[in-house]
Amino acid sequence: MEDKIKNHVGISEDIDNDLVGLPTLLWHYGSLEAEAYQLALTAKADMEQAHARTYKVLKEMSRKDKATEALLSAEVELDPEYRRYVAKHIEAEGNARKMRALVESLRAKKDALIQLGSNHRMQVRAGVDHVRG
Repeated sequence: MEDKIKNHVGISEDIDNDLVGLPTLLWHYGSLEAEAYQLALTAKADMEQAHARTYKVLKEMSRKDKATEALLSAEVELDPEYRRYVAKHIEAEGNARKMRALVESLRAKKDALIQLGSNHRMQVRAGVDHVRG
């Protein structure tokens, strides 16, 4: 998979083919970025709900002990179920950022291809025989 992505964001010798295929790649990876972002938002909401549930349970259990807010907050942070939701959120956020970076690299590829095409036209006008090499 990683080699496929490297090929998609890299620039080949066939600049015209790269330019023609770029809109499809941007759409594909842009859609994956949107899905990753949606998963990250869902994971965040799930994590916040787990926090609230855990806090509520701990608060009810500690009514007799009169636990401080700081102690309750610490206990929530240490709760294994809540930690699982935190880990899922971190993973989902990381995936969304990776997809965002991939889409940004495709936009940079677009800019580079436009510049290479411009350079090629200037070389042809100037009568330079070899374009890349």
